Amino acid sequence: MKNAFLASHTPLASPANKEGLLMLKCSSVGYMLQWVKRSPPIFQRLSGHASRKMLEKDEGRLEAFLQLFYRIAEHVCAVFGSVNSMMTKGGEIPYDLTVRLPNVPWLTLFGKPYIEFFGRDRILSAPFGNIEELPSGLIAAKLTSAPFDALTEAQRAPIREYLGSDCFMEGTRSLKLYSGGSSPDFDFTAVLPAARRQH
Repeated sequence: MKNAFLASHTPLASPANKEGLLMLKCSSVGYMLQWVKRSPPIFQRLSGHASRKMLEKDEGRLEAFLQLFYRIAEHVCAVFGSVNSMMTKGGEIPYDLTVRLPNVPWLTLFGKPYIEFFGRDRILSAPFGNIEELPSGLIAAKLTSAPFDALTEAQRAPIREYLGSDCFMEGTRSLKLYSGGSSPDFDFTAVLPAARRQH
């Protein structure tokens, strides 16, 4: 299975609906759209999956999957995105972007806050296997060429060290074990309840 996640500032709920969930599942693909308006605010989440069998059936399907992922990320103004194999150890550990990024996934999608935080040139020169600057301005960085490769700490550690070890979770450690971290100063103005925006 493939697991994809996007975090976005864009409010996904109408003023009348402060919390909701929309889910679609079938044998090969699926997605879940979840929104919550809360104070203090949290990131809105969009996640999806596609089966390995479906992606490997045709050599163009993985690229089509990634292009769809990129288009959705651009549409929702994603600040961060990731694509991981669900076989990756620790890939499902919860994380909080206001504290630090998760451990380096197979594909990392850097949105505007992270590009400004780390610096465009620094991300483009980081020791990923492949880095692509998308037309939207987002940066997609892959650890390896194949999404189902087993990922090792030997591959991930140089990236954490280059961009800043205090910006990432490591191994399979729970978020609760971190006393702090380093992250962008996110602007949540668009997702704050109206009453809070007036103050």
